[in-house]
Amino acid sequence: MPERRTPPGPGVVQRAARLAAGLLGRNSAIVRRLRPWYERLLDAVTRGHGFVRVVNDAEAFYVNPRMRHLFPSVYEPDTFALLRQGVREGAVCLNVGAHVGIYTLALARWAGAAGRVIAFEPNPPTADVLADHVRRNRLADRVTVVREAVGSVSAEQPFYATGLEGFSRGGPPHPGRGAGGERGGRNSTPWVPARRCEGHRRAGR
Repeated sequence: MPERRTPPGPGVVQRAARLAAGLLGRNSAIVRRLRPWYERLLDAVTRGHGFVRVVNDAEAFYVNPRMRHLFPSVYEPDTFALLRQGVREGAVCLNVGAHVGIYTLALARWAGAAGRVIAFEPNPPTADVLADHVRRNRLADRVTVVREAVGSVSAEQPFYATGLEGFSRGGPPHPGRGAGGERGGRNSTPWVPARRCEGHRRAGR
């Protein structure tokens, strides 16, 4: 397993929050009321970096405190380890459907300062979170967020957006989400630009 690299973070604040949640109950009324203040405090003590999340006990990243539920501590460990073994310093990596950035940040870390990551995310609110995570981790010099889909031809395509959950897709809605997208909600169906990714791969941009 690669050495864990943990950015300097708000360890004391996070440990205190875990203790309080354990004593009072994570979903207790007082914890729910205090949660927004806790999230603001994390941003303040880290100068805008946010919550520290260690992924697969291998890599640690800064995460928007309000989005930490989308950035689990255990995420596809076998795939994560396989990619870690294969990505070399200076690599150019394409992350198609980058969501909120778990693989984007990891690939950027592994490829190093000489590497490049092109992260495709056509869902506008998700792309905003992705770009925010790139900024928080100071990886904008090696990550390009492309707010487009990837397809076999370059053209506008219908896109079924389901918020931030990661179920957005081109073509028909995700199985189990139905025509309404998110459970109990409505599914946005904008047209988004899609393009072939060969040009991005050749240019490393």
